[in-house]
Amino acid sequence: MEDLDAIKTNPKVLAIYGRHVSLKKDSNGRYVGLCPFHSEKSASFNVFPDMRFHCFGCSSAGNVMQFVEKIQNCDFNTAVKIVKDEIGVESSWDQTRQKVDSVFKPVADANKVYKTIPLESWSKMETALANSKDAVHFLDSRGITLATAQQLRLGFAQNIGSLAGQDGADIADKGWIAFPSIEGDKVVSCKYRSTIRKKPGGFARQPGMATAMWNTETVDVFEPVYLTEGEFDACVLEQAGFRAVSVPSAGTKLTPAMKDMLMKASFVVLAGDSDTTGAEYMRKLWRELSERTYVLAWPESMKDANQTFLENCGRDLDKFKSLVLELTSKAKSVPMPDVYSLQEVMQNGEDTSLSERPDRLRFPWTEVDKMAILLPGSVMGMMATNTGQGKTAWTLQVSLFGARKHNETVVNWQCELSPSEISVMVAAQILRKNRNFITKDDLKVAAKQLEGVQYYVGNNPSINNIMDVLDLMEAAIKRLGATIAVLDTLHHYTTGIDDEVRVQAAAMKRIKQIATETGTKWIVVFHPRKANSQSKGKRVHISDVKGAASAGEASDAVAAIHRELSKHTEDEGGANDVYEEKTLVEFLKTRSKGIGKSSAFLHFFGEFASFESIENNYPEPEGDSNENDVSF
Repeated sequence: MEDLDAIKTNPKVLAIYGRHVSLKKDSNGRYVGLCPFHSEKSASFNVFPDMRFHCFGCSSAGNVMQFVEKIQNCDFNTAVKIVKDEIGVESSWDQTRQKVDSVFKPVADANKVYKTIPLESWSKMETALANSKDAVHFLDSRGITLATAQQLRLGFAQNIGSLAGQDGADIADKGWIAFPSIEGDKVVSCKYRSTIRKKPGGFARQPGMATAMWNTETVDVFEPVYLTEGEFDACVLEQAGFRAVSVPSAGTKLTPAMKDMLMKASFVVLAGDSDTTGAEYMRKLWRELSERTYVLAWPESMKDANQTFLENCGRDLDKFKSLVLELTSKAKSVPMPDVYSLQEVMQNGEDTSLSERPDRLRFPWTEVDKMAILLPGSVMGMMATNTGQGKTAWTLQVSLFGARKHNETVVNWQCELSPSEISVMVAAQILRKNRNFITKDDLKVAAKQLEGVQYYVGNNPSINNIMDVLDLMEAAIKRLGATIAVLDTLHHYTTGIDDEVRVQAAAMKRIKQIATETGTKWIVVFHPRKANSQSKGKRVHISDVKGAASAGEASDAVAAIHRELSKHTEDEGGANDVYEEKTLVEFLKTRSKGIGKSSAFLHFFGEFASFESIENNYPEPEGDSNENDVSF
């Protein structure tokens, strides 16, 4: 049975109303326009948030199907088909959203409950702002009128007490502008801004509340939305008649829900700060959102919207509006991200060595961390001498370290292990408890320690084509804002098929393309060729990657782990391949070599599914320790 109620209330039906009525959103959340069913000069046709329509002039009313019936003079079944066909045409963002969310799951979810404030209780904050001469004067100094502040429901608190923290203790009672993030009938987040100074201690947040974008209730399906890095920037854009929202703070990783909210608009204009940090942040969002998204550049020497309004436009609202429209048009003429002027890169480059770049792939072991430099856009292959030596545990430990210690967002596609199996390995690593005895309570404790960590695991046994996997991973990277992508393993999908070498080569080419376009760091796990009696147990070479040589060639670096066969096992006849805990880690290839050696030893604790640094007191491998290095 069709869920007609879901069809009737789908926000996409606004496009159907909009083809026949010029709608504008009013302060009550309704869309209002001139009724198409009778002549009128004052708008009386309303579309409500639940997508019902009602004309207060001619009393026409109903749902979108009834609207179509009347406007096109057709029967109900035809109207249903028209509506279904209309809302069934999804954008690529909508098409991938369900696929990503159904496959990639957080490795641990603490299900934290956040505080909210009933919207009716917020009115006293608004009244306090209107009655404060200091607050009104401060807003005016930023070019924001009281009318705009009231429209955006800004509040005021004279004293925020301990919320000011140590840095703001001296100004805690000197007056603060309050910015509420509103969802429905609740305030879900509240940010305070001192009227005295910006830094130090000029910002504070209401504790226990969610992290949310500000002013999302302004997003309109018929208009573009401007994304800024500051509330005052969004204020002046709203004052000029644009729809604008602000991220919680510069560099905030947008959640999938935040991105969904932005993508409801007709298109998105990224209008952040023009400094190096702001520009890089907006370009990253550009890569993630992609469709219907553009980057606006403020005039030379202007940092943001607020400064542009005050200084470049001299507080002239009409001039500012015309300038924003001009800059938006210019932004829409450049639809391709990541095209840079080499001169600009050289002039504005950071004074940081590659090894100290904060966005490079980091390793949890100091000696390994010094081996290779893998920047955004890099692909690292990872292999082992034989199966069962800990490739998955090693890769999981590296990527989880990035998520926990370096604020990376990870998508990990597992071909053989389910999210629940990975969760057990993660719990074993975090709690240092034997993974064979992990309990439900252990998983909850580990999940609590992972609060705020963004690590997603994907596994779908019904997908058996490597290109389908890469399509889904690319969508997940953009939706979840991933900075690290793990594919474990490439050969699961490219072994035993027709033209295996060609398919593998094409897959590696695609992986490198995705890494470059999205600015992600990839870890691709390889299988080695099946060892013969002469090579079994010996260290691998880069040419030992199973299948196409392109797997190693397309990688920016290739790491390998090697563990010797246990001597105890050999004494008993070598019936099973049981390995020593001592593990040799070496980079067989590096395009950007680090400052350390090319090999080191770790200790593998199988029960904890993890590796640890040990004193390197083992003899160097025979020959030059750098014999396998490839530098470019």
